[in-house]
Amino acid sequence: MAHDVIMPALGMAQNSGVIVNWLKAAGDAVAEGDPLMEVETDKAVMEVQALASGFLVEIVHPAGADVPVGEVIARIGTNADAVVRAVTPAAASVATVETAPPATAAPASPEPARKAPAPPARTGKVLASPKTRRLAEERGIDLRRLVEQGLSEPLHAADLDRYVPVPAPATAGAALNEIVADVSAGALQRFSEWVGQEAGVEAPALLAALAASALARPSSIRVEHRRTVRAYDLAGRPSLSALVALDAAELSPDLVVRDLRGSRISRARLAGDLAPVLTLTDGDVSDRLTVTLTFTSERLNADDAFALIDAFAARVENPMRLLL
Repeated sequence: MAHDVIMPALGMAQNSGVIVNWLKAAGDAVAEGDPLMEVETDKAVMEVQALASGFLVEIVHPAGADVPVGEVIARIGTNADAVVRAVTPAAASVATVETAPPATAAPASPEPARKAPAPPARTGKVLASPKTRRLAEERGIDLRRLVEQGLSEPLHAADLDRYVPVPAPATAGAALNEIVADVSAGALQRFSEWVGQEAGVEAPALLAALAASALARPSSIRVEHRRTVRAYDLAGRPSLSALVALDAAELSPDLVVRDLRGSRISRARLAGDLAPVLTLTDGDVSDRLTVTLTFTSERLNADDAFALIDAFAARVENPMRLLL
């Protein structure tokens, strides 16, 4: 009698789990307690053990599948010859079962080697542990680039050290333009401290809201401060309450805010930047702030660029506008 292996509930609020990797192949012997597969939830990648002994006679869902809790994902049987050959998303529901021939039957030809489950089709989401995703976001690493560079999924934290940055391709007319504004920094500093204490809003979120408000349209904003990277989407009216955090590693932003305040850097122009960049540096005198907008003509025309930096500078000097 076959034992159904179901997608377990590994968390209180879990509705489904992603099968990261099968640790046993169809036809393998399985003992109760053996590691059977790895499952990714919203919080972690966990190893799931077999609850019965026998042979893994059928894998219903391959690696990469997102399966609801309680649904059958595999079967463990007592007959090693009753192995389902097809283990693909399309064929899993109509797989044919091969049984052992009767004792009086003519000798059967040697059974071909069983194939491992077919790799899942690329869906756009990279399989990685939550720790790996967090570290990639902090370092500004796009996990898709690691897969393109040949690293196998699921990705682990150690894989991030093997990331090789790829410079942006040079295009005709992609020279960087620059506009600089000198503004008062006092109001922004006081407002940042106040909104952080009263509403728990972090400085990157405040800068993202100011930048999106200056753009005056739904946009995605990437905020960089030294080694920390945050990303936000503002689909509606730009305001602090409309901020939605995004995965920075998988974002192509409309605008980048590079906060270099408190560092020794007074100027930065990077040829690899594709999106327009607002760079904040300390001014030459106390209580002053230098805002530099770098952009290419392909992404921003001159009139819009002047309007953007002027609007951002005005909001830095009067951030209370976000509450209106």
